[in-house]
This record gives sequence, C-alpha cells and structure tokens, in this order.
Amino acid sequence: MNKKDNEPYKSWLINGLYCLLYKELSSTNLTGIALMNTGKIAGSSAIISDSQINGRGQLRTKWHASPEKNLTFSIVIPKLKLNVLNQFKLNKAFCLAVHYTLLPYCNDLKIKWPNDIYYKDQKLGGILIENQIQGNSIKSCVIGLGLNINEDYWPDDLLNPVSLKEISKSNFDIEKLQNEFPIKIFNSFTEFFNKSAGSIDKLYHELLYGINEWRRFQDEDNEFEGRIIGTNGLGNLSVENKKGTVKHYPLKSIRFIF
Repeated sequence: MNKKDNEPYKSWLINGLYCLLYKELSSTNLTGIALMNTGKIAGSSAIISDSQINGRGQLRTKWHASPEKNLTFSIVIPKLKLNVLNQFKLNKAFCLAVHYTLLPYCNDLKIKWPNDIYYKDQKLGGILIENQIQGNSIKSCVIGLGLNINEDYWPDDLLNPVSLKEISKSNFDIEKLQNEFPIKIFNSFTEFFNKSAGSIDKLYHELLYGINEWRRFQDEDNEFEGRIIGTNGLGNLSVENKKGTVKHYPLKSIRFIF
C-alpha cells in the first residue's frame, strides 16, 4: 500500500460488517488483501474508497471511475471454508446480491456472464473476486465491486458503459450509498450463499444476459451464431451453436458481438 492507502478517514460497524472509508486507494481489493494478510482485519469488512486510481477488472483489465462519482468497494471475508470446485458459488451469490440491491433504482437488469451487471445492453457494474486457496479449500476471499453511479465521462475504449445517473436522469448521493450499499449487499450475499446450489443456479440462470437468445459470438476460432443455455459446474459458459453442438467456455474465451 502507498501512503494514501494507510488510514481510513471514517469507519463504522453495522450488523457485523466493519466498514473502512478511504479518500483514495490504488485498489480496494489490494488494500483489503493487504489488511487481511497482516492481521488487521479479523472479521468480514468493507473497504470503501471515494477514489480508486488503479481499479481492476477480470484478467488485468482496468476499471474506470471518476473520483467521488461512483461506488468502489470490496467485501473482505477472511474466514471461509469452501471447496475450490464450488468457487463459482461465490460469484453467483454476489451477482445476485448486487442485482437485487440495485433493483429499487432501475429495472431491466441482467447478469452478464460471469459477473457484470447490465442494464439492457450496457454495463452498469463489474465484480472482481480474488480467492486465497489452501489445499483444496478457499480459506478467504476479497470481492471487489465497481458501480457506475454519477459517472458522465467515458474513455473511448469502453464498449458500452452506462451509469445510474444516465438511466434515471438524476444525481445520487454517493455518501448515502456508501453507507447503505455495502451492508445491503453483504447481507444479501450471505443469504444467497447459504441457499442450496440448485436454487442459486436457478436464480442466476434466470437473470443471465442473453440466455436462450440467438446472438452473435466470437470465440478463439471464429464468429458464430449461438445461444447461451446456462453454465456448468465449473462456471464455464455453455453455448449451443446452430448445429446443436454445446461447448463450455472458460473466462475470456468467448465474447458477445454487439
């Protein structure tokens, strides 16, 4: 952590979640991991930042967020015991928690595999999960979330972003959301995580962006028309082509053509 990452300017405890609010961080996930590994976090915590200057997405992609306009925070769960073969359960439970927390603010929300939050055909939020594994178990995890709230500037290389401000045509109180969203999402995540695998799968697949719709895709071999039929036990995306062949795609091996 750099000097700006050292101390939060505000902290509070609510319903078992210890919240730390920083002015600026390079990454809420990296800060959460560092605090957990040095024993400064003993229980479930939220690392929240007004500004995140090196936010990350899947596979080292960058997350854009103008200072004090968006929500950027990480949920740290330092004590977890989950078989690595079931790690996609974390992803599904957290996606569902974010989805249902956002519903009062906008409709037409979907989960774009594996863990983007979409409003219609535009990206409203992204999730990055980093697990610490010991043997065949996940012993702890840090789940980062970026939500576009009052954002109105987008770099040219972003494909299809959108913010709550653009959807609703109004500004939101970021401080209020910083106080409300982490605990709402954490409580909802805990509720979903404790459900059976079958019930989580059902809910996740019902909300999956593009499921059972014929769309254009690009994989490592070619562009093709296919439809998502679900995900498998490892969290790979199951896509059927026009010939009826089903292939299971790992992360970043297939993309939508918009």
